[in-house]
Amino acid sequence: MTGRQKAAVLNPLRLVGSTAQQVGREQRQDVFTGVRIGPGHRTVELFLTDPGEKDAFLAQVKRRAPKADLGLVEVRAAPSSRTELLRHINRLKGLGSRLPFEIQGIGHSVDGTSIKVMAGDAAKADTYFATAPAARLANGDTPRYDVLQGQRRGSDPLLYTRQDDSSPFYAGAALDNAGNPQSHCTSGIPAVSTWDGLDATGCTRYLNGVCSNLVNDEVCQLGCNSKVVCGIRVTNVEFDHGGVITTVGVQKDGATAARGGDSGGPVITINHPDSRELNGIVRGGWTGYPTWVVWVDVWDIFNAFAIKLNPS
Repeated sequence: MTGRQKAAVLNPLRLVGSTAQQVGREQRQDVFTGVRIGPGHRTVELFLTDPGEKDAFLAQVKRRAPKADLGLVEVRAAPSSRTELLRHINRLKGLGSRLPFEIQGIGHSVDGTSIKVMAGDAAKADTYFATAPAARLANGDTPRYDVLQGQRRGSDPLLYTRQDDSSPFYAGAALDNAGNPQSHCTSGIPAVSTWDGLDATGCTRYLNGVCSNLVNDEVCQLGCNSKVVCGIRVTNVEFDHGGVITTVGVQKDGATAARGGDSGGPVITINHPDSRELNGIVRGGWTGYPTWVVWVDVWDIFNAFAIKLNPS
């Protein structure tokens, strides 16, 4: 499937899915759990704790995005709302040193059935979640905990001093470590255009807008050392990565999703042959999981700094 054909399939799903996500997070927190592009990329699955609220929920989606195709949406039941799950996650994080392991990353599945944990000691985490009362939700239910082994203490990568980017301030440009020819960071998103590092002539692709991250969507990251990595499937849109809320993606073909020096590079959606939508900037990943990459959502950045895309 060509990029143009893929965009024709995915763009309608992205519109209704991202709009449903905004409605769920802002107006219908009482019933919203999550939303994702369905298997086969033909539908959008919307998870609500009360499927009977479908019509009212979708009416709000339509008011916000009149061109959204509501016929693409399939509503499914979820056991807990996003708000309930986030409250539980924050309670676990608040235990801090009282936990027998370090939480290096934590989030919930889009359907609300499990909590995903990256732990400094996975064995201790598994034991804790199997026995501790604090592992239960406020309503007494015990969710499924999917635990992965994170980085051992002392294995964090060494940080280097960065040099400033230079005009014309393209996103995706190298920020060098002084005295070392290898780039150690990548310029980020308040940019006029995005450099496509795969093209030796330095081709640019203009940014035509910004895009919410949606589970099961596909994105590319343009970090300076990796150049262009596509086929990154979004797996989680609210994962706490070392205290920062991020989106998680996995390179679907098993290739390395990001390398040292890609941090700060733009994450984009190919929605048009000659221009791109912006999803966020690369933050990093975990040692031992080379197909994983995490990035900060563009809307979180814009809202935090009161900025907008240039050009808008």
